[in-house]
Amino acid sequence: MSGPLAEGDLVQFLDNKGRRYQAVLTIGKEFHS
Repeated sequence: MSGPLAEGDLVQFLDNKGRRYQAVLTIGKEFHS
């Protein structure tokens, strides 16, 4: 799936150490690993 991200989307990403994170996008919030 591709395209613009939107509030409520479930996203998954990796940090520099290879740890996997999932987050639901919410307007005005930040994520820090």
